[in-house]
Amino acid sequence: MFKRFKLEKPWSFKRKLTAFSILISIIPVFILGFVSAHMAARSIQEEVDRNHQLALKQIEFQINNIISNLNIFSIILATNVSVERSVQLGPSNVVEFIDMADTVNKQRYTSSIRYHVSLIYKKYDYVYSTLYSSTKYSDSKYFKMLESTPTNRNSPLMITPHTYPGQDELLLFRPVPLNSNYTESMLVLHLDTTILEDFIQSLEFSFPSHLYVLDETGKVIMTRDKEETGKQLATTVELFRYWKNPSGYHGNYSLEGKSYKISALQSESTGWTYVAMSPLEMLTEKSDHIRMVTWMFMLVITTFWILLSLVGSRRLYGPIEKLVHKFNPNNVLHKHESDDLAALDSIMQQMERNNYELRGQLKGTFSTLKDTMTHSLLLGGMTEQEVLIKAAELNYSLHGSWFAVCSVAVDEDARFLQTYRERDRTLIHYAMRKIMEEVCERRISCITFVQQPGQMAVILGTETEDENDQKLIMEIVHEFRSCMEKYLQFTVSIAVSPLRMYYTSIHACHLEAQELLSYRMLLGTNVVITKDTAEEPIKQSGRLVAECHKQIISNILQGDLNHAVHHLEQMTSYLPSHVRNSGTAMGVYGYLIGEIEAIFYEIGSELQELFENDLYKHLYSLRTIEEVKMWFAGHVFPEIIKYLEDQKKSREKITPQHILIYIHEHYDKDLSLQHVADQFQMNASQFGRYFREETGTNFSDYLIEFRIGKAKEWLSRTDMPIKEIAERLRYTTVQNFTRIFKQVVGCPPGEYRMQQKKEHDR
Repeated sequence: MFKRFKLEKPWSFKRKLTAFSILISIIPVFILGFVSAHMAARSIQEEVDRNHQLALKQIEFQINNIISNLNIFSIILATNVSVERSVQLGPSNVVEFIDMADTVNKQRYTSSIRYHVSLIYKKYDYVYSTLYSSTKYSDSKYFKMLESTPTNRNSPLMITPHTYPGQDELLLFRPVPLNSNYTESMLVLHLDTTILEDFIQSLEFSFPSHLYVLDETGKVIMTRDKEETGKQLATTVELFRYWKNPSGYHGNYSLEGKSYKISALQSESTGWTYVAMSPLEMLTEKSDHIRMVTWMFMLVITTFWILLSLVGSRRLYGPIEKLVHKFNPNNVLHKHESDDLAALDSIMQQMERNNYELRGQLKGTFSTLKDTMTHSLLLGGMTEQEVLIKAAELNYSLHGSWFAVCSVAVDEDARFLQTYRERDRTLIHYAMRKIMEEVCERRISCITFVQQPGQMAVILGTETEDENDQKLIMEIVHEFRSCMEKYLQFTVSIAVSPLRMYYTSIHACHLEAQELLSYRMLLGTNVVITKDTAEEPIKQSGRLVAECHKQIISNILQGDLNHAVHHLEQMTSYLPSHVRNSGTAMGVYGYLIGEIEAIFYEIGSELQELFENDLYKHLYSLRTIEEVKMWFAGHVFPEIIKYLEDQKKSREKITPQHILIYIHEHYDKDLSLQHVADQFQMNASQFGRYFREETGTNFSDYLIEFRIGKAKEWLSRTDMPIKEIAERLRYTTVQNFTRIFKQVVGCPPGEYRMQQKKEHDR
């Protein structure tokens, strides 16, 4: 029997593919079934825990938020001047009493929480209340509460609902004034707990659940079952043991013969405990149902995958047979192979050898392809994306974000062509390229290209446009020029374009370098030509015209029309001897308009708004220089000077006191330079300059100083949270407020508040 199996022909790849397809498809399904059934039961438990924690956190957040707001409202009322005066003067002072009542009602009506206020005049044995009628303090329920409940200096006192008979509300006590230690008068805030009970009733769970809110003594403050509200947990009840030690409680909670999944959350701010319970029976039913559905689904998938594996393996093997037949129709390469896959492997190995030989042939043509790409860059025939793709394919050695082009030309090109024949010129060009590459090596990225006999273009790439990179380019150019004269015995002139960003700018750099190279006729041979050296003769000849430009601008800003016209006439008289044609002359006048436009832009105005027609179009429509002079002197200059004088008069009507008063009254709004400038009918840049001149500081610094001053006042005199201070002062985040406060004051807001409290306690 074993011999029969040994002599049996090995399985073909087609049969192996079918068998492995079935195994690979079935095994993950079974594993998935086991894992998913387990995870389903676990996810239900986790879902219940998440729902419990979410509901408990919502309750905690809602209660903490309400209590926090009550604390803030009590501080606001306790520190209110009207309330403090009424407490000091007593209820018999009608004016102060009415003012106090009005203040209390305003605070209540503007609050998002419905609450009532009682004010205890302990000194005068009197209680004012918005909920109950006024009565004597000694006869009120507050007297017994405060006598039986200890107070902690100036801290607020909170009495939970149902602590005393007939008390179904949450009470918050605070002394008035704040530092009186409950010796003079007290403020009482009444909160109806139906707000929180309605919120608890509105919470939704995936399963029916019980909710409890327990105070520090184990008393039920709130629950969905109103009959249990106000009851004290008995020490024999299992819920009491869980409340005492939630972390030490193991197993499920039993209530009335049913098991429950129980979760708890204790609030750090109030000390209350929030408990949620869901029936375990419903969780088990849902888990069993999911497990059954999972196994049924797994059975269906297993059957489906077996059928799919049988059909798929046949279809998957089809392309292999087609490939073998396509690449080897005559069965030449794999006559000795018994399996189509082994035959296909032989074919792929042969193709790999052929590809290796082709790569060796292509490698020799890479230099030609790189030269073609360089030529395209110089001619501007490629987009930025195309350059990046092509550079990656060819391993292009030009890198950087900023590029400059150097046009190198042999000075005595006629003698160069006569001395070196075509084959020799190729060697000279190769030597020139190698010298440049060696000079640039490890210093800067470069690529070279021979444009024509005796001329070479060099593209240099840098990462930045700073002065060091420009100096490095000039050092490389001068060093290359010296090497040419030393090793090849002839001189060259080099034109260097300015640095420009992106590969697509290389074309513009090349054109500018070619244009600069034409200045060799003026500057001589064996030189380095840049934009500065080429423009120097023009700068020297136009110095008088530039001086007139400056004088005209200065006269216009001073409102001196006569001197502006005088310098215009003087400039006009210089032009015939300093410019070569009328187009250049018109460019001088156009440049003057551009300088005036720049002045208007600085003061936040538009020059074109003063004139109906476009200034540049009108300028080039004039035929003679005399017409241009008359147009500037009689129309343009007077209109500009009149506008500047009107702007100056409008600024004089506004005093710095008006601006500062507006800032002090609206510091808690979203103030900006543009907003305040609009209020005083000025543009932003004009207003900013005026504010700095009048106050000695800029607008933003003044606003920061004033707001930080308010923050210091609130930190030292109130218990207002830092977050609320940041919001009132219009800071987007507490972190931003803290950073600016520390820059101005020298310490964070919290540390500053502690310092002030220590000084006050002394």
